[in-house]
Amino acid sequence: MALFGKTDPKSKKGKQNKEKNESIPVVWKNFIDITDIQNLRDQLIAHLSILADTPECKKILTDIINRASKVEIVGNRLVISILTVSNEIGKLVCSAPSRRDNSKFPSSYQEILKIHDGFSFPDSGPAAFDTKLGPYAPIFLNGKDVFTMYDPDSSEEDELVAVIDTHQDWFILDEQTKLSIDKPAVRFLSHGSSKSEIISKDYSIGGHFLRLIAITILGRDKSYLKLFQRFF
Repeated sequence: MALFGKTDPKSKKGKQNKEKNESIPVVWKNFIDITDIQNLRDQLIAHLSILADTPECKKILTDIINRASKVEIVGNRLVISILTVSNEIGKLVCSAPSRRDNSKFPSSYQEILKIHDGFSFPDSGPAAFDTKLGPYAPIFLNGKDVFTMYDPDSSEEDELVAVIDTHQDWFILDEQTKLSIDKPAVRFLSHGSSKSEIISKDYSIGGHFLRLIAITILGRDKSYLKLFQRFF
């Protein structure tokens, strides 16, 4: 309702809330309505299965989500509360589906972004670190130096597509190396070295992200984390 040519604040707020509710994916609303915890976990596992590249990845995802205790919609994000091995509550924050043109990325990566534009598992517990998956800012190599900002004065800089950011190290796309699962490989790149290396050729972006957050949620002693132990 307009009063003397001005918008009624209550009317404006109501419209904003309606638009916000309409932008929330229906599947998220369905999660909130589930009252049985195991049913909720099963639905979340199915929803996030896009991250599971292999049967072992599916087991890791299942072990992680079976520790979930609650789901919330906070702003335009889906937040899953998960009990970690240190008895802290970690929060897996899932962004809204991507609305950008992601055609420059491999199709398997585009499929992840269609479900959630990114995932973040913030620091939780003494042995944790921030881990993010998504189309974040690119990083650059200039000789043996790694930069997070482009230097226009350099003619030798290589731009790398970072798909996972662990706050100081990255996992970058390697589209030249195809895995047996027909997805691109990713390489680990440390902030202290310009040399990148492949940790595993068995799984791609989603599989690496699941193992990174599993370090905090499930503990470092899991057999499927052996390849990561010398890096994290």
